[in-house]
Amino acid sequence: MSAEQPKPLVTDLDGTLIPLPEEPANTADLETLRRKLEQHRGEIAFATGRHFDSVLRAIDEFQLPTPKWIVCDVGTAVYLSNDNGSFVLAESYRRELLRITEGRDVQSLRSELLRLNPELSLQEEPKQREFKLSFYVDPARMSAVVGRIHEQLARLAAPFEIISSLDPWQPRGLIDVIPRGASKASAVTWYAQETKIALEQVVYAGDSGNDLAALVAGCRAILVGNAAPELIAEVQQRHLEADWQERLYVADGKATSGVLEGCYWFGMFPQ
Repeated sequence: MSAEQPKPLVTDLDGTLIPLPEEPANTADLETLRRKLEQHRGEIAFATGRHFDSVLRAIDEFQLPTPKWIVCDVGTAVYLSNDNGSFVLAESYRRELLRITEGRDVQSLRSELLRLNPELSLQEEPKQREFKLSFYVDPARMSAVVGRIHEQLARLAAPFEIISSLDPWQPRGLIDVIPRGASKASAVTWYAQETKIALEQVVYAGDSGNDLAALVAGCRAILVGNAAPELIAEVQQRHLEADWQERLYVADGKATSGVLEGCYWFGMFPQ
């Protein structure tokens, strides 16, 4: 592990930073995390599948620390904070996604994918975004459906790929069709380059499949205790193959408690 102070903390929200109802320690640990960040002038950012307005509601509802920047919609939008506390869309990141998609609208695939995959149901309209087409699916069918959609996108020569994960709140699978190469990882990497922060100094915390790319992008990674065993095994293997030393911490604590635990382990601030 580098002796340099790690910065910033980038964290997923649902299942990671946001307290779980069945884990009472999470709420106290969230307050500790917020206090430690304030005391040590730590920077926090969010990387989430939520859309921007939903993130703002979560900040208010759960009294989350104020982020300096927000990666929304599974890495297809980045918002940067202003001095007045508001957020603005990072247009340079948006232009990069327009370049990748060659101006093709992901929503144009909606009817075709629904026709070819009757197991899919559309997510609510606010969750459909400029660069994200989102579906629900039965978790038992998700692997087969994801494989089929990969083949369909290839046949259509569509410059998009799939991110899949399990809903932490309900028993359903989540499938997002997004620009090829776009992810939470690409957004975090873009921000690190823009701000001239070495990627290995970024600490990323996550719990689900849509965090995988970021957890193996070269950041210091925190896997919270409620992460799926399959995800933990995959991340461990990828870190081993990359020969990254002490860049991965698998927490005992779930969600918020695991994030705090990982921050202590990486030396973001003292206990």
